[in-house]
Amino acid sequence: TKLFEYMAAGLPILATNIPDWQELLESTQTGLTANVLDIDDVVNKAEQLIAHHELRDLFAKNGRQAFETTYNWTTEETKLIDLYKNLNKESRRYASDENINE
Repeated sequence: TKLFEYMAAGLPILATNIPDWQELLESTQTGLTANVLDIDDVVNKAEQLIAHHELRDLFAKNGRQAFETTYNWTTEETKLIDLYKNLNKESRRYASDENINE
């Protein structure tokens, strides 16, 4: 997603407060989330990032580090391949069960 691209670029993030995104940004300390239906919340969070360069720098540094250590293709590749292998096994088992029931 864009969030990982921002992390890779070493950018602080201001994102929608979708629960998964909120959890990710809080756990990695890479940005803030705002309720897009509340313009005051969005403005306040943007102003926080503008006013506090230390916070921006921290989020940027943490984002780059999170990308390099966790959220990159090298670390995600194994998970994705394992997922495909498991799906393939399940589909073969399902197909085998279907043949038995015929």
